[in-house]
Amino acid sequence: MSKDFREIYFDKQLKLEGYYFEGVSQSFPNHFHDYYVIGFVEKGKRNLTCNTLEYEVNPGDFLLFNPFDSHGCTQVEALDLTYRAINVSIERMREIITTITGKEELVKFTKPILKLPKIDELFLLLHQLILENKDDLNREELLYFFIDALIAHAADIKIEEIAFSEASKENLLLAKSYLEKNFASTVSLEELSRRCHLNKYTLIRYFTKYFGVTPYQYLQTIRIKEAKELLSNGKELLSISLKVGFSDQSHFTRVFKSLIDITPKQYQGIFKQ
Repeated sequence: MSKDFREIYFDKQLKLEGYYFEGVSQSFPNHFHDYYVIGFVEKGKRNLTCNTLEYEVNPGDFLLFNPFDSHGCTQVEALDLTYRAINVSIERMREIITTITGKEELVKFTKPILKLPKIDELFLLLHQLILENKDDLNREELLYFFIDALIAHAADIKIEEIAFSEASKENLLLAKSYLEKNFASTVSLEELSRRCHLNKYTLIRYFTKYFGVTPYQYLQTIRIKEAKELLSNGKELLSISLKVGFSDQSHFTRVFKSLIDITPKQYQGIFKQ
């Protein structure tokens, strides 16, 4: 009998729970929660009952439970469950939806089970960062992008296009300038939003639209640009990673390779030839 693995983490910045179950065989009797559950099935099959209706759950399915939805499930064909999810309180969901739509309202998921192939990778990346407690700015951007996409595919409300003025474009330039001047520091979406006088969702949505990258991606690009200059001058790798705003050398190396396609050490070697 295989031993299951369970991990749970409360994200203080995003104000929600993330958890991961691997190799779980137990059944879950009918129950409900007073919060939203957004989950993704990686492995295993389940027979699900939700609000007296029956469903079959397969790998690649999103499970979407509203507060007080009664649900339970049983294992199928001895296939253990691997599953990751986030729990979002009613109040926290209201805050997120208000930021996205500009209206103080709650979302209601229309179906408890859906295939959403266009956004599953977005959710998996967000969830991994929650469990690892990494990349605060990236994590919060991903949360808003994911909930926005989830609303569009699975909820009972519509997001209207926000009017964006020339004055608002100037605010985006303020955000861009702030990132350029503060790349070596920890930059939060809260602070960036305050500095450019735009709400968080409007900021990340229109920054991405006008500059082609998210604020986090722009910040990382600036950091790598500065790091290349230091590498060409023979500076030590650890000191460079800290100087340009990375928390450790391994993170710096991963981001550098993802953007430049070689490691910092390989890039530095060019100037030693």
